[in-house]
Amino acid sequence: MKLSDIRILIIKFVQIVHDVTDNFKIWQVPFLFNSREETRRHVHVSTSDGTAKIWLEPAVALRDSYNLTSVELTEIIKIVEERKNEFITEWNLHFGI
Repeated sequence: MKLSDIRILIIKFVQIVHDVTDNFKIWQVPFLFNSREETRRHVHVSTSDGTAKIWLEPAVALRDSYNLTSVELTEIIKIVEERKNEFITEWNLHFGI
């Protein structure tokens, strides 16, 4: 896969996540599209800890994830739900729809 086949959304979300040790950390979450994957709208999330694939339609739903905690996944899903229309707009722009 070429770098041009991946679009990283300019929107990066900085979240403050309360972890299990009662500490806080700043968490940047990049969302991206893979150009030659499938037609159903979705976003990928890739952090230093793990990855996830989230459907945008017909409803926001977790497709799969690797090495992310339930707290992290809950936060990611919340972001996607709140900004679903923005993600769909970006998807349409990226794929020329």
